[in-house]
Amino acid sequence: MTPEQIRTFRERRGWSQVRLAVELGTDKYTVCRWETGRQKVSPYYAEQLYLLFKSEIEKEKEGGTEMDRLRRGLVGLAVGTFAGIGPDMLNSIARVAINGCWHELNQDIKKTEQVLLLLHPALINAAVSGQNKKERETAVSLAIESCFLRSLVEKHKLNPDGCKFFSAEALQLSTLTKEPVIRSAALMYRAYSLWDEPESSIALYKRSLAVLGDTDSILRSDVLNDMAKEYSLLKDERNALSCIEQAMKYYPKNPERDIAYNYADCPLSLMYQWNAKAYMNLGRLQEAEQELLKSENANPTRRGSCENKVLLAELAIKKNDLEFFADSLSIGVREAIDIGSQHRYTIAKTAFESIPDRWKKEQRIIELGMLFQR
Repeated sequence: MTPEQIRTFRERRGWSQVRLAVELGTDKYTVCRWETGRQKVSPYYAEQLYLLFKSEIEKEKEGGTEMDRLRRGLVGLAVGTFAGIGPDMLNSIARVAINGCWHELNQDIKKTEQVLLLLHPALINAAVSGQNKKERETAVSLAIESCFLRSLVEKHKLNPDGCKFFSAEALQLSTLTKEPVIRSAALMYRAYSLWDEPESSIALYKRSLAVLGDTDSILRSDVLNDMAKEYSLLKDERNALSCIEQAMKYYPKNPERDIAYNYADCPLSLMYQWNAKAYMNLGRLQEAEQELLKSENANPTRRGSCENKVLLAELAIKKNDLEFFADSLSIGVREAIDIGSQHRYTIAKTAFESIPDRWKKEQRIIELGMLFQR
């Protein structure tokens, strides 16, 4: 079994490295070394891994899980039929494609972009020029979601201008709807696109909450969580901690049932991760580590897991733990490359470049540095 298979099968079950280690009767450091290729799996553990993941191995031979095959087929159908279809069909096909894109964003950013390049213009046209009021309102919501996705894709491509452009387009389209949730989300994405402008972002987040009003939505937690990070950048500990507390308080018990779940892009694992970012900015490293471990145990997406590993590597520098730094960052940078995120790759490289001089001649660090020479 390859390192990639071990990691993939573990993630499909929503298991952390600790959980897999417990199942096999070993420790998380051994699992980490298997997944990074640092240590070969012994014959005994190879047999145990096969028995544990036998169903996943069989499904992989058949071409992936049933849901994977279904999603690929539906997205492919949508891509092939955008051009020349009538408005009565566009919205239903576009909904399938948009949902597929939200899932694919965690696996392959380039593929997501390819779908959106075909889908986005058709939705914008339907949103601004559709004749049927009901169909046009649906197209507006879908077009706004498409803008959200394109903004996130541009972020991962390290294109701040593109990120801002599509968030501004979403905000403009939101004037065509009276739905408070998606209007609130448009303000949230606009705030999120303003990199390194915490004061401006906070002002937009406050407007987002005002538009949301008393509406029960996962967006409230998402916005508050984002605000906590911005306050932490300003070293405003009181407001940052208050936002973290409120964000966790309002997080729904069944978030996947929320109509905004996809575009809120806010699974529980990401809530913990953003808490950790705020704590790190405030210098509260022990709390940051606790939140990252919670995130790792909450079945993060590949995007989320990738950034978790980089953040854990940053903490390892502060704890002077070279082995854990190298284990974490090697997984993080490989995941960034796999999903096609230049943004994640860059923050991993920044972490690598911040290591202390005394580590630079260590063999683990030399090997790790080769990943950044591709």
